[in-house]
Amino acid sequence: MEAEGLIFKTSCEVGKDISAKELLDQFDAVVLTVGAMQPRDLPVEGRDLKGVHFAMEFLTQQNRRNAKQYFEPEIRVKATAKNVLVIGGGDTGSDLCWNFESSGSIECNPD
Repeated sequence: MEAEGLIFKTSCEVGKDISAKELLDQFDAVVLTVGAMQPRDLPVEGRDLKGVHFAMEFLTQQNRRNAKQYFEPEIRVKATAKNVLVIGGGDTGSDLCWNFESSGSIECNPD
């Protein structure tokens, strides 16, 4: 994407490190890609069963694993050698399947 001219600004806080006006002056388009860090729980049967997790539980841990950061083993969400069903979709569902398959799950089935 960078080869096609896309510019990534990481570890940058708009309003602190750069103003919104500066961004609008420098670029033809500004795309804000912020994710919801707080999940929306659903009152569905089985939601409280062991092995049912919110997407961000796994994705946040995967980012920490990739950065070699420590977190408590008892809270780890692991999918190694498991069949995984992802309920939902969009970019988060795609991210989950890619990460599950990269971390050794047997199969990821998006629903």
